[in-house]
Amino acid sequence: MPVSLLYHGADGRFEQVKPLIGAKPSAGGTLAAIMSPLHFGNFAGLLSKAVWFGLGFAMCYVTLTGLRLWVARRASEARSLGWLDRVVTIIGLGLPLALLCTAVAFFLTTSSGQALFWTPAGFLIAAAAIILGGFLLPDRSKLSAFLQAATGVLMLVLPLLRLFMGGPGWNVALSEGQPIIVAVDIALLLAGGWVIARIASQRSDRSADQTILFQAAE
Repeated sequence: MPVSLLYHGADGRFEQVKPLIGAKPSAGGTLAAIMSPLHFGNFAGLLSKAVWFGLGFAMCYVTLTGLRLWVARRASEARSLGWLDRVVTIIGLGLPLALLCTAVAFFLTTSSGQALFWTPAGFLIAAAAIILGGFLLPDRSKLSAFLQAATGVLMLVLPLLRLFMGGPGWNVALSEGQPIIVAVDIALLLAGGWVIARIASQRSDRSADQTILFQAAE
């Protein structure tokens, strides 16, 4: 459970361990306090975090692919669903990109002490740009490819940017008892590499299909 320590405001004297709810320990406060580690998977080290991440990712991925398949199957029946396909693409692929832009803004402004402003501002600016570009770009397939490629590139760049801006290396992080830094870096590198490889594979498949059609036409 998370621990909150209460100190006297005038002289800094330690008062007590403060429950999440109320001033004294209670069953309700205990139940409320254990909701946070259960929600974020903070109860069995990296193992529980990895399992929680996998479950969360699978839920998001299945939801997004299900929505896109549903829209694609009905595109021929109702041309008016084109706006829904575009919205699903903007939200489903644009939200991860905007969150990555938030991390970029945080790393770039931490040393200047302006991260408190630019971290949320980075998300809002990125989200506005993605929404605007999403509705202005006529080809939805190119929009999807661009959002995925940008997401993959930022995931590969973030660990390097963290180091460049003065973040601890893997040896230092492990020696300080912060393996989560190494785990997140590895997750970003693997995910970014997977996204880029997936896009490259799709492009090569399309090129092969176009070559076959061209040869058949000749």
